[in-house]
Amino acid sequence: MVESTSPLHRRLERREFTRQLALKSGNKPEIDRKLFDNVPIMPTVLRKNGFEVMIYTQDHSPAHVHIWRAGGEIVVNIATLEITKAEGMSRRNSAKAVEIVEENQQYLLERWHGIHG
Repeated sequence: MVESTSPLHRRLERREFTRQLALKSGNKPEIDRKLFDNVPIMPTVLRKNGFEVMIYTQDHSPAHVHIWRAGGEIVVNIATLEITKAEGMSRRNSAKAVEIVEENQQYLLERWHGIHG
């Protein structure tokens, strides 16, 4: 089990406990769909030089990507290459992340529209 006190982790632990009890009793466990309503899925659409480029499935416009490396995150608008968020990433890695988006701009826009329509 995950050792955390966040509400999401507590709910996950309760659901797993309930599932285990249902399995022991021979009943088929029900999946609580509400548990996953607010959990964004973040498919990695590109990996390059230690960077992971992700597009959240439950995200907003304009088209942008979340790029992770070594615990840092940067959010880059795909069309304008503007950085809209940067946390825990060096300027050097931020510049490299923007460069990756620029090199793969058309592909990333296609992936964004494939996920968000």
